[in-house]
Amino acid sequence: MKRHALKLPPQETSTALLLADLQVPFHDKRAWGLALGAAARIKPTYIIGMGDWADCFWWSSYPKQFGSVRPAGLRYGWNAAGERRAVWDTWDQIRTASPESTFIFLEGNHEERCRRIIQTNAPGSETPDTDFSHVFARQKKTISEWWDLVLPYEDALHIGHLWLTHGSTVSEYEAKRMLQNWGTSIAFGHTHRWQFYSRRHKNGEQHAAWGLPCLCDLDAHYLAAPNWCQGFTVVTFSPTGLFHLEIIPILPGYKYVLGQELYK
Repeated sequence: MKRHALKLPPQETSTALLLADLQVPFHDKRAWGLALGAAARIKPTYIIGMGDWADCFWWSSYPKQFGSVRPAGLRYGWNAAGERRAVWDTWDQIRTASPESTFIFLEGNHEERCRRIIQTNAPGSETPDTDFSHVFARQKKTISEWWDLVLPYEDALHIGHLWLTHGSTVSEYEAKRMLQNWGTSIAFGHTHRWQFYSRRHKNGEQHAAWGLPCLCDLDAHYLAAPNWCQGFTVVTFSPTGLFHLEIIPILPGYKYVLGQELYK
């Protein structure tokens, strides 16, 4: 694992908007619209995709002949090219919402599908390229057309006193496990539900772990009635790296509260 450190502005606070587990084109369009609105309002310093932004269904081992898995509202053909275009649309939309932000992409296990499926010559690998960045390039441009920094699945990002990674396991106590394994404050996706666990050490240091909610459709084609939660996350950093993390849950009826305002 490589750990990448991001240098904060030295004289002002900065903000990060964390967006986890869209699984485009299986994302929830209304939940995604709320996240775009939040990005436009906040104008964060950083917009960070926390992994599994793309579902990469056509680079998975799932059977491809079943039409019932076609994402609702997909405007393109249900094939590899159509999935790419749906992902590109969301990248265009988030850059339009907050064009001055720095855009950082953490790959998740779904993006890692591209590398695995191509290397094993499994069905769906119609390109000779070897990883997600190349598979989702547009017009021979790399993924950097949208994202300023792209980190492979196995890597992690360090901002101030907070670590960010996608995650690799799922349990009811994942936040506790992550804090025990990392020994420092960390936010992660992958579980599709918000979790929190904190610890004050004997030396007086305090650390916490946050599991982040998702933005994918809660009516998953491969899982009956999953107990997932939708939302996004806002982190405010001081110049010294101290931070405040706030999970913004998407409430029933597609609403969320940010500051003192209710948005829908």
